[in-house]
Amino acid sequence: METDEALRDLGYEVLRDLDGGDFSTVKLAKSKKYQKTVALKIMQIDKHVQKEVSILKRVKHPHIISVLDIFEMAGRLVCIVMEAAPSDLEKAKKFQSVIPTDQARTWFSQLVSAVVYLHKQNIAHRDLKCENVLLTADNQVKLIDFGFGRFSRGFPDLTREFCCTPAYAAPEVLLKRPYDPKKADVWSLGVILYWMVVGRLPFQNWFDFPGCQRKPIYFPERLEEPCRDLISYMLRYNYLMRPSAKKVAQHPWLQMKRELSENVERPIPRALLQRMKRFFKRSSSAEAPTCFCSTENVLPHPAIKEETKRHKFLQFKIPRKKKKIYDV
Repeated sequence: METDEALRDLGYEVLRDLDGGDFSTVKLAKSKKYQKTVALKIMQIDKHVQKEVSILKRVKHPHIISVLDIFEMAGRLVCIVMEAAPSDLEKAKKFQSVIPTDQARTWFSQLVSAVVYLHKQNIAHRDLKCENVLLTADNQVKLIDFGFGRFSRGFPDLTREFCCTPAYAAPEVLLKRPYDPKKADVWSLGVILYWMVVGRLPFQNWFDFPGCQRKPIYFPERLEEPCRDLISYMLRYNYLMRPSAKKVAQHPWLQMKRELSENVERPIPRALLQRMKRFFKRSSSAEAPTCFCSTENVLPHPAIKEETKRHKFLQFKIPRKKKKIYDV
């Protein structure tokens, strides 16, 4: 209550507690200064908090939680961030056993873009897990909790510090060997993606860690091959063989969504639409000779494919004076 009263004097009307732990508390409050609802993270000052604050002051990315202000109050540090997201990946699974592939691809692509940005800034998160990936009301990912974050240039800049949730930790971290923090982040990304598309963690034998991480990964038959390949790529036991976050972002499975979006947004040329109308009008005539061809070869535009995907073959008239069947 004393904390709430102190915050009220500073212009923050506390609405309710959102989360709490041994070292920090998160409260939802109305701000007079910002004229909107914000989240207040109140932390005990220690080396991890100081490191988190230094990172949050430095980063700015659409998929990383935005910091509005940071100040000290009664020997504790208060971090003002944008209004807390209503859910996270962990809570999202309570409503569905498995996240649909397209949705998983969208969320994971956003998460990877945030990690790529951090690594370019020579920052490793070191505690990537579903609980630290918030989901906003407009379906956007927000990465939070940089308490274990570390400035690192990657290999050969190695560390021995054990920082991670064991279920998401890379083998070299669990073995307490010198490790590359950036490659450890990539392993955690692999665990998160597996959890999203399969519905459980990839390694569940808690008594055989990290030995079970050497064994082949189980994939359900329904999971498409490109997604399996990406997960296996990130969960390589030897961190020297593991890809960078940038390589992960360039993987074909993540590019599929981008290509689909680009194709759907590309308008159909007006001249092509007019040709289509004449084409379908002629093809209905029974007098002219016809040719049968797969729609995949005849109609390359995705919007046209959508119109004709109900038909296995497309019938059309062959021009008598032209060598080409069509010209788009």
